[in-house]
Amino acid sequence: MNTIEFIKLANKKRLENKNQWIFLNEYVNEIPISYKAFDTWIQVIKYNGIKDGSTMNQNVSQFKEYLSNIIESNK
Repeated sequence: MNTIEFIKLANKKRLENKNQWIFLNEYVNEIPISYKAFDTWIQVIKYNGIKDGSTMNQNVSQFKEYLSNIIESNK
């Protein structure tokens, strides 16, 4: 899947799992990606040798932008 498809999937899972931990393991641009999140807070994300986490209490736009930045800057 590409970056946009992954962000759509992540947001869909966020909406389907309110107030629950979400674990995703996929391939984006043929590179494995995994993350653990709670609502819009990404506690840990691993992609192409990067391990990071977002700030808490992001709004949805910031959540999507964070994912896009991690993926696009680490291809």
